[in-house]
Amino acid sequence: MNIQDLPLDSMTPILVALLAGGGIWKYLGQRHKIDQETKIRDQQSTKDFQDNLLDRVNIISVENKELYQRVDELKDKLMSVSVELSGSKEKIKHLENEILLYELRKKAENMPLF
Repeated sequence: MNIQDLPLDSMTPILVALLAGGGIWKYLGQRHKIDQETKIRDQQSTKDFQDNLLDRVNIISVENKELYQRVDELKDKLMSVSVELSGSKEKIKHLENEILLYELRKKAENMPLF
């Protein structure tokens, strides 16, 4: 049996099946192409986001280092001020004792001897 011997009515379902199969195949091919393009765009978008995030992390890291350096400088200044304050307190204590001794001597000089 040859395909040319088939009546047109018998060939119609075969032709419809072939055309439909070709259409479905083309649709699936287009669908796959669109999915691939979407996947590539998503990957690029993700890469851009990660690069942007990495840049921001690097900037924050530099700022963090600068802040730690500033904190260290302020700690050093605070220590220096604390040392000066401690010295000043000792000097005030010494001067207060000197004043007390001076006042006691003055009182002793003005007191009668009996």
